[in-house]
Amino acid sequence: MRRYILVLLILISFIPEYLRSQELLGLVNSNFADVNGILINPGQLVNSKLYLDINVFTADAFFDNNYLYIHKEDYRFLNFFRKNITLPEYGENNNPVDHYWDNYNKYFNGNIRLIGPSAMMVRGWNAFAIQCAIRMVTTNKGIPYHLANFIYEDMTYTPQQDTDYSASHMRAAALAWGEIGFSYSRIIMKFQRNSWTAGITVKRLFGYSGGYVNGYEMAYQVPNDSTLYIGLLNTSAGLALDMDYETNDVPYGPPLIKGYGFSFDLGVTFQKKLRDYPVKPFMSLCTQGYEDYLYRLGISLLDIGWIRFTSNAQKHDLNNVPLYTWNNINQFTYTTVNDLFHELSGRFYGDSMQSLVAEAFTMFLPSAMSVQFDYHYYRGMYFNVTLIAPLPLSDARVTRTPVLAITARYESPLFEMNLPLILYNLRYPRIGLSMRFWNLTIGTDKLFGFFHFTDFTGLDLYASLKLNFPKGKCISFKRKDRCRNMEF
Repeated sequence: MRRYILVLLILISFIPEYLRSQELLGLVNSNFADVNGILINPGQLVNSKLYLDINVFTADAFFDNNYLYIHKEDYRFLNFFRKNITLPEYGENNNPVDHYWDNYNKYFNGNIRLIGPSAMMVRGWNAFAIQCAIRMVTTNKGIPYHLANFIYEDMTYTPQQDTDYSASHMRAAALAWGEIGFSYSRIIMKFQRNSWTAGITVKRLFGYSGGYVNGYEMAYQVPNDSTLYIGLLNTSAGLALDMDYETNDVPYGPPLIKGYGFSFDLGVTFQKKLRDYPVKPFMSLCTQGYEDYLYRLGISLLDIGWIRFTSNAQKHDLNNVPLYTWNNINQFTYTTVNDLFHELSGRFYGDSMQSLVAEAFTMFLPSAMSVQFDYHYYRGMYFNVTLIAPLPLSDARVTRTPVLAITARYESPLFEMNLPLILYNLRYPRIGLSMRFWNLTIGTDKLFGFFHFTDFTGLDLYASLKLNFPKGKCISFKRKDRCRNMEF
């Protein structure tokens, strides 16, 4: 059973966040990104090389961690697609994954983003877009190595017994929601070769499920395989899941949407154009001209928002727990969610309901600030630097991972290639790759996850199919006309 539990831990990171969400860095900074470009900065929408863009679908799946791994000699990506998967075996318990022994705090992150039919249009100094998406994010951050080792090895792990341990600022969260957004971008000032644009995206959020656990402070000791000493415990938790807490039946039933909320993105972009173009009137959308830039600088606020869960929701606090010795903890079992919280509250406070403090709670999205710099080197060759930093707006949140990326990009109407060099979590180097053939883009921000050059700790893959309509190219069924002021 333990080997399948460990596989499940990896799959949980793959399904519903952490948003330390991967950022589609080989996609969003392109001048052909448009609907997808608003994910990094809605202010650059009006600067597009396209006058019309229709997104058929965009999908991104990502998971990563720095604790569990498969040895590189045992890993093959194509093994996941075989009918009968043969899992490797490690340790005395024949676990399917091994773990690192360093003393760094551990994280487990996952993200899924599905963008459905969406569209954008540029008309002169204004641009508009509408987008719908489903997102699932998980966050597990600040897990101390000794606690991770006990979870992996269980309490029989003698090297860590009879030792005092403490931890703080541990976070685990998951959030699944749908969103419908409207974006507006406008040129706010244009003088000679200088151009300033701004944009905003406003979204209505529909929360399907969410939950979090915050471990503010904890001190404990495991003297043997059946006893736990708790010296200090301050923690809180909230959950609004699609399950019955009394029976664990899934799904819980109506309502499907358990909470609602709002979010917004803001962005400002400055461009230094290659030349000073006079403002020319245009007869139709397709005859609009495009003015290329020498460099572009943008700053944005992303996912500033929240969801208030009010259906099938519980909020629990376990604060200032007195000194407690939990004997025979290895025999503790529970069958439902309510059984678990009633047991904990009853043991620590003598009242099985005292930990329940509310039947509603608010969770915040993976909010972040981003800075982007794009340099036009020569013709279709560009270099981009993007920094993404999380904003801690609330303790109850899924969290974005800090990312610094330098990307070399070649783009044209029919072909594009991006090669991002990424410093994930400002510590772990990654190499990404994406390629666009006309309207189809396929890419990854973790290229080596598909090979066995290094140990396997996670994957990232995204794809996008769109219908692009470049400025200066008009579709005519009568005769072919070359439109004016086309510049790439």
